[in-house]
Amino acid sequence: MLNVDVAVVFAVDFSSSIDPKIADLQREGHAAALTSPEIIRAISQNYLGCIGVTYFEWS
Repeated sequence: MLNVDVAVVFAVDFSSSIDPKIADLQREGHAAALTSPEIIRAISQNYLGCIGVTYFEWS
């Protein structure tokens, strides 16, 4: 098992009530946030310098 500074879980509801364009926007937003230079820098400055991420969708 890998040690991480924090484990983040994105549990995202994409039921039929969610517009597909909004769903795509949310996915892109999660990806952009996790790959932004500010977030990468903040992660690297923690004790271990890494995080665990789980992303899943359900409907």
